Amino acid sequence: MKRKYDTTQFYLRGRPMVNPTMQSVSAKEGDALEVAVEFCAEPSYTKLLWLSSESVYVPGGNARDDVRVLEVENGEINACFKTTLQIDAVQLSHSGEWMLIVRSPAGVADASVSVSVTRTSSFSGDCISNSNIATLFLCLVFITLYPQQR
Repeated sequence: MKRKYDTTQFYLRGRPMVNPTMQSVSAKEGDALEVAVEFCAEPSYTKLLWLSSESVYVPGGNARDDVRVLEVENGEINACFKTTLQIDAVQLSHSGEWMLIVRSPAGVADASVSVSVTRTSSFSGDCISNSNIATLFLCLVFITLYPQQR
């Protein structure tokens, strides 16, 4: 006699859960940066916000100061999603704590992202050009051939 098995899916109901709840990221000034956070919510989320010390960003909203939040993507597991904060050109003003707030009828969850921005060096190897080297060489030759007379 063959047995028939039913598959059952279990859903955890309750306030949303985010993963990771805390993370630290670093970027060089001028680089692009993306920060992704996964979250699960059953019942489904009703509000999602990314907060900086100066602004509030919502998924699919217009970019401000090179910052935008991409549309929320479905995750691989039912009732799970991914949100991505995108900064096109990181500035020193983007450094600090960013908060993600996810709200559903069952409660609220949050995640914290610490962004550190390093200033790019203003030194460039291009400043030592062939003409600068030639000038330096001529100065050294001049000093060597014509020492100061006392």
